[in-house]
Amino acid sequence: MPDTKGTSLRSTFMITEADQAGLKEIASLAASHRLRVRIDTVLPLEQATKAHEIGETGRTA
Repeated sequence: MPDTKGTSLRSTFMITEADQAGLKEIASLAASHRLRVRIDTVLPLEQATKAHEIGETGRTA
């Protein structure tokens, strides 16, 4: 992780593992059309760097 000491930046690291029950619930929501995905931006492959930057902002809506 980068050193953020002395700055207003904050850095975190997290590892998660998908569990079978959670994946089944997500599959059930998708199958029943209750899972909604909002696509904010569509970019061409040439702008993959920009897409990655957008993804790293942590924005969820």
